[in-house]
Amino acid sequence: EVYFENKAKTREKSFEIITCTRFDFPHKGFLLGLLEDYEELKARHPQIRLTIIGYGKDEETLLNKINTLSKEAKDGITLVGRVNPYDLHNYFEKCHLNIGLAGALFDGATCAVPSLCVRHFTNSCETYGFVSDMEGTFLRDDPGMGIKPFIEKAITLSDEDYIKQTKT
Repeated sequence: EVYFENKAKTREKSFEIITCTRFDFPHKGFLLGLLEDYEELKARHPQIRLTIIGYGKDEETLLNKINTLSKEAKDGITLVGRVNPYDLHNYFEKCHLNIGLAGALFDGATCAVPSLCVRHFTNSCETYGFVSDMEGTFLRDDPGMGIKPFIEKAITLSDEDYIKQTKT
């Protein structure tokens, strides 16, 4: 219980978003859209940071996109590279919000990280909401909702509501 309380309280000082995906666009193009949304949110919530775990054939596209971002946004991004699946929990445990699809989505959710399911095969970052609120399939390409309000909700939830979200 203390673990969840401590995690909730640290969000005001440093809010860590994590995504773990293969750099394969447009299949995992949500990552490109996430960078744009992250940059906009970073201006309003300077404490947010983005950790990107992954690798793939389109790494150069990702790096080029990152280089278009503001200095503040770039400074808040950590590129981890390839991680052994057995070590992923070490990264998820440090984060406050997981954004992804398929396996990595559930890896974060099973580590008690509030997790947003995103649309694949689009370069925008569209969500279907928190995994805990969803039913049906989790690998979707139908239009979703803009992700920024969901990220801001995770940032601004009361500590009590954030803890509830981690346990759902």
